[in-house]
Amino acid sequence: MPTHNKPYTISLETKPSAQDLRTIQNGLRDHNLLHAPPDGFAPLTLLVRADDGTLLGGLLGATYWGWLHVDILWLHESARRQGLGRQLLMAAEKQAVERGCRFAHLDTMSFQALDFYERQGYTVFGTLDDLPAGHQRHFMKKDLPGAPRYPIRPLTQADEPLLWEMLYHAMYVPPGDAPSLRETVNRPELARYVRGWGRADDRGFVALDGHQPIGAAWLRLLVGDDGGYGHVDDATPELSIAVLSEYRGRGIGTRLLTRLLQLASEHYAAVSLSVAQNNPALRLYGRLGFDIVGTSGVSLTMRKALGGVCALRALVTRAS
Repeated sequence: MPTHNKPYTISLETKPSAQDLRTIQNGLRDHNLLHAPPDGFAPLTLLVRADDGTLLGGLLGATYWGWLHVDILWLHESARRQGLGRQLLMAAEKQAVERGCRFAHLDTMSFQALDFYERQGYTVFGTLDDLPAGHQRHFMKKDLPGAPRYPIRPLTQADEPLLWEMLYHAMYVPPGDAPSLRETVNRPELARYVRGWGRADDRGFVALDGHQPIGAAWLRLLVGDDGGYGHVDDATPELSIAVLSEYRGRGIGTRLLTRLLQLASEHYAAVSLSVAQNNPALRLYGRLGFDIVGTSGVSLTMRKALGGVCALRALVTRAS
């Protein structure tokens, strides 16, 4: 955007355009990315319904940057004093931990639920007086129990540089062999796994130690002549994974794969991969349900069938 000279105008717009709102939001996001990793923002919604489907309450929030934010927790008067509020909060915290969060924050008015949140382990770290007049707004936080040492967040389009590094570490080097040259990842047969990351079908997760990426697992649908080492058909995405050598043996790879396979089951009937026959990761893939479906030289092609709606849809499609 070019630099503009004064004079400027400031206008109150009661119906701003969607494009104007996106420009402001994207501008702040781009600034954030200069100073912090992608936030991995993901909404979190939990609802409570009666047997007849009537909505009785729920929790609205989101996870980002390793934090759970509880925006709204509300229950109808008929559903209160039954422990549902605590159950909602615990369910949200459990989901946040599964997403790699280590902390939670929220705010509440002095006439709302301060005592309730304190009983759930939240502590006040800031207070605004007279909001509204005669009352207080309390800001609270909590360290989430059971939070993993190494949080995991979704990969975003901005993570392509990170994935080039992970692609290098994903190349298996047998013990005693010299490391591969960094330039190797630029070969077309390898670059296809990360180049132009951010396609509609690209999905993955990254594990972090603080802000340092220490591992990643990702899926990419490679079709036709672009099929990779683990290609089985044009409907099955290929899986890649890497964990930095100094972090191996800590369960990080298992957690990354578990998250990725859970996500994949919502979109695909199966996933595939290629692995060297002497790669220790072969045992992990076997434990997670991958089956050998082919060989190519010293490498094995493995496939894992996924349950859920997508698998059922694939069966119906084949039957028809």
